Amino acid sequence: MCKASFSVGFLIPHKGKTIVVMGVTSIVPNLGGVLLFTEDRCNYQIESWEMTEACLGNMFIDYVLGEDEFADMGYEVIDHTEH
Repeated sequence: MCKASFSVGFLIPHKGKTIVVMGVTSIVPNLGGVLLFTEDRCNYQIESWEMTEACLGNMFIDYVLGEDEFADMGYEVIDHTEH
């Protein structure tokens, strides 16, 4: 992961799990949800139905932890870092 990127974690309530997207470079509102721009340019759309009252549940941003640390916490990790 480059220094200009970070990881974004959020809870999807109806699935009862936390997802972490690694390699995020910016976050913008999009189509009622949120679009995460990523290092590998594949990007990740969080749909409005995955949010609770237009908010991301338990959202966090992390600049330090890697994929292994997030997986050890039981989070689903989606790696969009440029390899």
